[in-house]
This record gives sequence, structure tokens and C-alpha cells, in this order.
Amino acid sequence: GAVTSSLNNAKSVTDTAIAGAEQISDLLNQMKSKAYEAADAGLEDDSRAAIDKDFTALNEQITTIIKSSEFNNTNLLDEGFSGTKTVAALQSLTIDTAGTDDSLNVDNQGFTAMVTTAIGTGGIATAATAETMVGTIDGVIKNVNTSLSDMGAASRKIEGQLSFTSKLSDVVETGIGNLVDADLAKESAKLQALQVQQQLGVQALSIANQAPQTILSLFR
Repeated sequence: GAVTSSLNNAKSVTDTAIAGAEQISDLLNQMKSKAYEAADAGLEDDSRAAIDKDFTALNEQITTIIKSSEFNNTNLLDEGFSGTKTVAALQSLTIDTAGTDDSLNVDNQGFTAMVTTAIGTGGIATAATAETMVGTIDGVIKNVNTSLSDMGAASRKIEGQLSFTSKLSDVVETGIGNLVDADLAKESAKLQALQVQQQLGVQALSIANQAPQTILSLFR
């Protein structure tokens, strides 16, 4: 039960981070598209300024998602989070010789530095900065995809361990049930034997008590 509870918490924390990272990946693709538009040298200044505002809004949304990807006071995306920044799920209650438990660890992905700091706040106000930003976002997207792959693998591992733990729990419960049933049958047989012995004892005493009465009746 303790292992299952720990794994369920880790699964929820990891899946929350994955949901945030997937949304950030979508926003990065939108920002890349905006940067491509702004990199057009023939674009009018007013149009580029409007695109830059959209780009900045998307960047701010990413910051919000990073800080909001939290479950049970744990955030795997924000390395500056004030609560828990990593998660360790028990895979079993086994303790090795070094005194370390058998845990499944998921590290913080550091999205603040990986995404927010990497993109910065310069925006895409000019064609030159927009062109540079395309390359920057390409690199960020690759890093985010790698992080998503790592967290996805961790989530699948946790899910597999949960499935095994559930089956193990069923087997243990069945085994204990069989042992209890066997003990109950044994004790029931003992109880019945004692009851028979008690009944025979009572009957023997009854016969013994009747013998003096029979002898006395001979003197009447």
C-alpha cells in the first residue's frame, strides 16, 4: 500500500510536468512561426511590431506554465520552485546494504533556464533579431523534446511498476487468505474434537452419578 501510494504520487507529478512541457512545446512552435514572419525583410514595421507583441505574449505564457506545472507541492519544470523540485517513488520496501531504499527518481528538467532564459526578453522587433530567434527556438525545441522523452520514459516506468505492484498485492492477499483459511479449518477441527470430548465427559459423569442410585434401590 505504501509503495502504491508513492508510485501514484510520482505518476501524477510526472504527468503534470509532461502536460506542461507538451503545452510549452506547442507554444514554442507558434513562436517559431512568429519569428519566421518577423524575419521577412519586406515586412512593414507596424506588422512586425504586432507580431512581436504576440511573440512576447506567448513567451510570457510559457513562464506561467512552467510555474504552474505543480502537483502536491512538487514542480519538475521550474528549478527555482520553492517546494520539492524532484520526485522519488518507492518501487519496493527493500533496503540495500548501504541503507538506500529502492526508489525510482525523476529529476527536475530546468525549464526556466532551458526555455525562458534561452529565449530571453529581446523579442523579434527587427528582421535581424527575428532571424536569430528562429535558430534559438530551434535549439530550445530540441531540448524540450529530449526532456519530454525522458519524462515520458519515467512515466511509463512508473506505470509499469504500478501494474506489477497491483498484481503483487493481489497475490499476497490471496496467499494470506489461503493461509488464514487453512488455519481456520485446522482450528475448527480442533474445536469440534474438543466439543465431542466434552460431550463424552458429561455423559460419563452422568452414568457415574446414576450408579450409586441403582445400588441404593436394591436395599429398598
